[in-house]
Order: sequence, then structure tokens, then C-alpha cells
Amino acid sequence: MKINVENFMGCEKADVEVAKVTYICGLNHQGKTSFINAVSAALTGTPVILGLRKTDLGMLVRTGTAAAKVKIENEDSAVAITYPKAEMQTTGSNPPSVSKIAAGVDNIVDFSAKERSEYIRNITGCAPTKNDLKAFLKERYIENEKIADKVWEKIDQDGFDASLERAKDTGRALKQQWSIVTGETYGSQKAETWQPAGWTSDLIDTSEESQQANITGLQAELEDLISRQAIDENLLNNLKSEVSDEIVDNLTKQRDVALKTLTAARDNMLEISQKLDRFPNFNADEKQICPHCGGNLCIVHGRIVEYNGLDDSSKEKINEQREELKKEYEKIKLDVDDLEKAYNKIFSECHEAEEKLKQLNELQSKSGGNVTERDIDLKREELRKANEGLTAFKAAKEAQRLANNIKENQVIIDALDMSGIRKNSTLRGLSIFNSSLDAICKDAAWGKVSVDNDLTILMNDRPYVLLSESEKFRCNVTLQLAIADYNKDTTVVIDGAELLDLHGKNGLLKVLLNQNEFNAIIGMMLPNKEKAPKNAAHGIKSYWVENGIFREV
Repeated sequence: MKINVENFMGCEKADVEVAKVTYICGLNHQGKTSFINAVSAALTGTPVILGLRKTDLGMLVRTGTAAAKVKIENEDSAVAITYPKAEMQTTGSNPPSVSKIAAGVDNIVDFSAKERSEYIRNITGCAPTKNDLKAFLKERYIENEKIADKVWEKIDQDGFDASLERAKDTGRALKQQWSIVTGETYGSQKAETWQPAGWTSDLIDTSEESQQANITGLQAELEDLISRQAIDENLLNNLKSEVSDEIVDNLTKQRDVALKTLTAARDNMLEISQKLDRFPNFNADEKQICPHCGGNLCIVHGRIVEYNGLDDSSKEKINEQREELKKEYEKIKLDVDDLEKAYNKIFSECHEAEEKLKQLNELQSKSGGNVTERDIDLKREELRKANEGLTAFKAAKEAQRLANNIKENQVIIDALDMSGIRKNSTLRGLSIFNSSLDAICKDAAWGKVSVDNDLTILMNDRPYVLLSESEKFRCNVTLQLAIADYNKDTTVVIDGAELLDLHGKNGLLKVLLNQNEFNAIIGMMLPNKEKAPKNAAHGIKSYWVENGIFREV
């Protein structure tokens, strides 16, 4: 990789060919850091650096010149920036590029604990998974995987923090609903024992359906009591004056007698009719001639018989008898008509009396009788208590449902919180990350750098803020190299290596030479160029910087 920097701050001219380890050496204020800042800007693709605004980037151009540029190229690609416009240009399919930490622009030491945790999880491949969420919920007795699926969908969509805030908002809304139902401020212990007014122990083993059925029955009983007390007394008195068991019995007897008399008259009329049918009927057509034998025939009572002629006196006598029977028949027929009318009348009177007696009995059974206002008041109170019990049952049921939802939602909050599944995955990531740090420290033969479970950065178990400047430098480099390795960066940029003593410098060099994944550019203040490290056989190259001009040593 080749680097060309011109007129960038204190760097007037630098043409550097990067080796495995490339030292940028010189006295103070000669342009080493200017070169490193230019390289870092190009490698990270961030032309606006040092906290400057874009309108102030002219400050990066070397005094007395019109423009500055930095260009870094590898075998087939390049990246370049020109100032003061901060115009960036890339060519080829794979222009040089590294992470901000590898370029020394960012330092994980400056991250918040939350940012540090997330960063370590991501680079070590230990970000929380849906299975982590499911396991967390299951440990807390939430086994419905659809809940985990829904929560994870929100995490994928909005991230952990937004999902956590949404869960907290849901928890607050549920607690407010619980307060509306109960009339009290929510508390987890209170929710466990809360009972509404009207609650009784017999409601425990009942159901809303059975209570509603009981209320329906009580309502019907109350309405029956009220209706029985409200029967019209005038109607009862009228019916009592019009009908009684005795009246119905008397009418029934009259009806039975009338029916018996009518039946007897009908039988007598039928008997006379049958006698009339048996009398011969003399008329002009009574004698007939048989078409076969020529004999005399006649029809008697519908049958063909041999005709025996009668004399006139016999015929007259028979006709007189028939006329007497006809008169008798007509008389009894009139009697039967009168008896039928009489029977129909008494039958109607009897039926009407029976219906009135039936109505009287029904009204009397529904009438107030022994029903008092106290009976009605007691039934009303029983109905009121039943309704109160149902209201209490519904309130208790709804409060319990909300309490369960609050508990379930709290488990989700716990899972999404930094102490939840992110904590577990962070611990896994820390274990992996610390192993990498430990390997670097052992290779460099300097104090152990680690990140504890609280995301505090330590060296030899001492917090970073208590370290000396050289210890902080070693700590920073250890973290930088480990992260560059995880990010598969091709180059690391390290400035200020003069803070290390000889042992420390040798340790750093050993680590960099043993690291096959990337090259290193190291800025280091030296009193003279003779002390600059160089060993071409081992891939070590040095450049001496003086008055902004870079020359290979």
C-alpha cells in the first residue's frame, strides 16, 4: 500500500510505502501527527476531522499553499481526499478502508458502558438471539413462543432501546388501567391480594355464566312476586260472584241430563225412521215384468222380489199405518231439534263457567296471598347482592388479568433491559474478547488488559482512569489491535508510541510482527533518525520526518 500526502497541516510532502510495520519517526512538531491524521481520514472515509466544521477545513491546508491532498492506493484501487473542499474520490473495486478504531480515530475507552457492551457483542458475534429471548422468558414461566416472536419482531424493526421504551410505556398503561378498575394505585404486592367491594369467598369457585343465570332467575322470581301482589281485586271479585265449584257442578249435571234426553230422542227418531223404511210403497211403478221369464216382480226395501198383489183394502190399511208413523216421526223430529238447542245452550254455559273457574283458580294462585312487601324487599336485596357479586367477580377477574399482563410485560422489560439478554450475551462476548486481549498482552509481555462484567476497562485489575499514561497507551493499543483483528482491518494506525519504554516498544513490535491480518503505521517521537527501527528482512521500515518532509531511513 502506498500513501501520498501533500501540504496537509504540518506535512509538506510524504511518499510512504507501507511495510508490515512502518514507523513514522521524528522530533516534535515536524508533521508526524499531521500525516497520521491525513491517513486516518482517508482510510475511514471521513474527510471532516478534528471536530472542525466543513467551512473551516481550510485550516488543514499547509500555510502558504492553496490545497492539500492525501491519496492511499493498493494494487488496483485507491482513495483520495483534496482540501479545503474535502472532496473524496475512490477508484477500483476495493479501495483501502479500515474501521475508525483501527485508524486510531475512535477508542472504545471513550464509549459509554452501553455502547461498549453493544460493540463487543457485535464484533464477537455474541449479539442476543431470539433463542436467548425465548430461554429468558421460559425461565420466568412465559412459554408462549408467539410472545417471543412478537417481541423479537419489534427488536428487528426498531432495536432494543426503542423496544424497551415501548414495553415500559405498555407497563405504565397497564398499571393505569389496573388503577381505573380497582380505584387504587398499582403495587405488585397489592395486586396479589386485592379484592373488590362485594367480594365473598363463594365467588372463588363460580363462573360469570352461572352468576348471570342466577341473576336471571332472581329477576324472574322478583317479577313474579310483584305480579302476584298486583292482581286486580275487582276482577277476582267479579269472577267469584259469577262462578264457583258448585255452579260448575250444577251446570255439568244439567248438561249431562240434556245430553241423555237428547240421545234418547234421537234413538226413538231413528227407530221410527227404520219402521217407515220397512213399509211397502205403493205406486204406479210397483209391479215390473221380468225380461227373462215374463213373471211379475216388485222392489221391496230395495230388493227384487216376486210381486204378490194386494187388494185395495189391504193397501189402504198399510197406507194409514204409514201416515201415522210419518206424523209420529215429524213430531219427535221437532222435539229433537228443541232438545239439541237446549243441549247446545247448556253446553255453552257449562264451558264458559269452566273457563271462568279455571281463570279464577289461576288468578288466585298468582294473587298476593301470603306475599308481602317484606318478601319483595328481601328478594330485591338478594338480587342486589347477586348483581354486586357479579360486578365484584368481573372487577377481580379484570384486575387479575391486568396484573398478569403487567407481570408478563415486566419480564419482557427485564429481558430487553441492559441486565437482561443483552447482559448474558455481553458476558459471552466479554469472555471471547478478553481471551483475545489476554493473548495480545502475553505476546507483548506487558500487564493484563481486560474488560470486566461491568464494562470497566482494567489493566492488572486497576481501572483505566487510575493508570499512568504509558499504561493507558498499552491498554489502548491492546484494545485497538484486538478490535482490528475482529473487524478484519488491513491496517492499524498508532500514534504516540514514544510513551513506551524499550521493553514496551519491543513488546508492541513483537505483537505486530506476529499478527498476520494487518500492517501497522506507528507514529513515534525520536531524538534522531539513527534510533529509528528498521529491518527490511522482517518487514520493518522507518521514515524520518523533518520540517514536513518524509524520507525513508
